[in-house]
Amino acid sequence: MRGNKSSKSSSLALVLVAVAEAATPNKTSPENIIWGLVFLVLFVGGSSTFGTTSFGQVQAFHEKNSFVGNTRNHRHHHRIGTRSSPLIVVPSVTEQTSIIMSSSLPSSTVDDDAPVILLIGSCGLDRLLTVSKYPAADAKIRTTSYNERGGGNSANTASAIGKIVEAKLFCPRSLSQQKQKGIIRVKFLSKVGGDTVGQQLIDELDSANVETTSDLFCRGEPSSTTSFTTIIVSEKEQTRTCIHTPGTCGELSLDDVKSLSIDDIDRIFRHAVHLHSDSRHTDVSLWMAKEAKKRGITVSCDCEKDRRTKALDELIDVCDILFTNSNHLGGYLERLTYEKEVATGRQPLPKPTVIIDGKKTTTTRSFPDQSIIDIYVKSLTPSAYFARWQPDRLGKEVIVTHGSMGSLHYKVVEASSTRKSLSSSSSSSIDLSPQNIIKIELDDDRDNNRASVIRLRHSFNDNKEGFDVLYEIRQAGVLKDAKIVDTTGAGDAFIGGYLISSIALEENKDEGNENIIQFALEMGSFVGGKKLAGPGARTALPTSKDIDLLGSDVDTVKQSLGESLGPFAG
Repeated sequence: MRGNKSSKSSSLALVLVAVAEAATPNKTSPENIIWGLVFLVLFVGGSSTFGTTSFGQVQAFHEKNSFVGNTRNHRHHHRIGTRSSPLIVVPSVTEQTSIIMSSSLPSSTVDDDAPVILLIGSCGLDRLLTVSKYPAADAKIRTTSYNERGGGNSANTASAIGKIVEAKLFCPRSLSQQKQKGIIRVKFLSKVGGDTVGQQLIDELDSANVETTSDLFCRGEPSSTTSFTTIIVSEKEQTRTCIHTPGTCGELSLDDVKSLSIDDIDRIFRHAVHLHSDSRHTDVSLWMAKEAKKRGITVSCDCEKDRRTKALDELIDVCDILFTNSNHLGGYLERLTYEKEVATGRQPLPKPTVIIDGKKTTTTRSFPDQSIIDIYVKSLTPSAYFARWQPDRLGKEVIVTHGSMGSLHYKVVEASSTRKSLSSSSSSSIDLSPQNIIKIELDDDRDNNRASVIRLRHSFNDNKEGFDVLYEIRQAGVLKDAKIVDTTGAGDAFIGGYLISSIALEENKDEGNENIIQFALEMGSFVGGKKLAGPGARTALPTSKDIDLLGSDVDTVKQSLGESLGPFAG
């Protein structure tokens, strides 16, 4: 029923009060005014639709389409009305009063106080051309399939997190806790064009529970284009080759940051517990990383290559966690090391001497192949660089992915300077030439080999400085029998699985730090492995339901991951 005349009149009066309150000087936000006017129009002219929709539907609509902040540089893109219908739904007369009080006026939802993971980086369109085998020069071939999907490293990582963030594993233990923080929120900072592709990418992120309403999610001028990447996916070689075309929208710049007020910046970092960068928009990423550190927020960085910018050099120094691939950073760090040696007068280190200490190894297991030892040594390169040139930041964690072999996590557990002993030695019989010794301790006295920890001691000195550093290396294999359609974005998905696991477990205080690291590595492998089953970086990403199938608590999920993953390099 539509209700009698008096009930409609009293409801209309309440709406008018709401509109008047929204227009008061201390409540002149776009959200207040727009929602007040919308409900006024609906109550006056939309009575024929009353009685067809529930309060929950209107509340859900309000939460999905709410405006945040201003409209500077086309940043805030949400439209009034759903994408499937041009007309907003309206509640029944008996529910009007409660909606006016709780939905048409601004209010804080439970999620407003949830921990936030901030991500900044690239966002563009991936055009995937699948071929039976990679073409030779001057060849003319046909694709076996063509797909267009959202891409960009940090955008992919944000999507990987957003799709599984509602899993029971990552939610607080009890919804009745007094200080409920709600589900972890994902906020993305980037820049896209004013074209339809830019809107398509925004819609795709929105559907993956990724928020794009920040003052540092910008859109270019209406005529600007969005970046895209042409990706050649080879079925035979199981490889992908990326050819990037920048958009005319440009990147986030420090001018975008300077245009913000202190309140704007505070709002961006509100409830943030971690910041992740893919090294794009490098100047702004560095500024954000420094600001995050000032606020006690941890920072991670995915570094793929040498971009030859001082901002990137500084960004990898600032971050707490560095993600990289086994094929990346070698040449980059060699260049930085050479420049620092020239600037400081320190001599280059010789090629490392590797010693294997197997005294703790059981007799039932042979030593790892030399190829595995070589991987441990090569993957030490980033950590060794930071130990030599950034000794005051020895807590930095480095995670190196190795494709189909798995991943390795390096963390310093002990460190001591040998500079004093070097400088105090006056005996001419003591060899003071540069030394570089790596000693690997293999400890297999654990029931679960996948969780075994490798201890690696790196002792080095040049003519001026020397350090003795002990690392613990944790390792994880990959998903058994993974279906491989396309490897695009697998590393981004791995990072997403790692970050949400480590942050959620740390927030809920369910595990010790060491257990969190191992669990996060394995969750990263699971998420990255599932992604392989579909074209592009996001089509096959696991969902919260997939994580729920592993279990709803840490112990159960651990067991499931143990059954799903093989050993490192296995």
